[in-house]
Amino acid sequence: MSYTLPNLAATLDYARSSLVEIDDFIGASPISTSSPFSLRASGAGAGASHAALIGDNSPGVVELTTGTTSSGEATLTGGYNAGISSTNGSILRFASGIQTVFEARVQLDSLATNGVEEFDVYVGLGLASISYARFRYNVDTSANWTVENDDTGGSATTTTSGTVVAAGTWYRMRAVVSGVTNVQYYLNDSLVATHTTNLPGSATPGVSIVKSVGTSAAILRVDYIAVAQYGLSR
Repeated sequence: MSYTLPNLAATLDYARSSLVEIDDFIGASPISTSSPFSLRASGAGAGASHAALIGDNSPGVVELTTGTTSSGEATLTGGYNAGISSTNGSILRFASGIQTVFEARVQLDSLATNGVEEFDVYVGLGLASISYARFRYNVDTSANWTVENDDTGGSATTTTSGTVVAAGTWYRMRAVVSGVTNVQYYLNDSLVATHTTNLPGSATPGVSIVKSVGTSAAILRVDYIAVAQYGLSR
């Protein structure tokens, strides 16, 4: 019986030209110190905790809560716990020949209500920044998930997905940025939009829930966050 050694050079070439980060939130604490994502929370009671087992084969779920202030926020953003500084800019930059893939699985505990209890949900590359490619829920704009991208903080390219946001429902969200050509958005594995204008030049991956009206806590459950880049020249 013969055995052929793997092509180690090709394996190393592929590893060197790619980046893959994922957190399934199965550590002893909701956001472990080894996580590629870190928590930013503001407002009384805002933060993150492990969700109780909810019986759908999710090995680890973290709950983000806005707490009980009208401007509470809970955000998971890439780059800090892993020791990567975002002080000088976003950790992911998009250029010709580089493909970037972001994916997360999320669930809302309850829906926003116009003028009573309102909040924004951001999932993707770039959260409240001016350079982004992301999914968004804002009840003032639409009852559906929308997708949007921009690189100037001006007029974003936006598409309404056609999927009405429902409480207690899991959504798998994927954004694929193909260099400087386009960004494609998938919701539960179905392509909902392809944008070719206002493409971001850089972004930091993550998820966020931000309160704007009312003082009841809004909760976003996150099963996992994953991000990958391919085609890096280094």
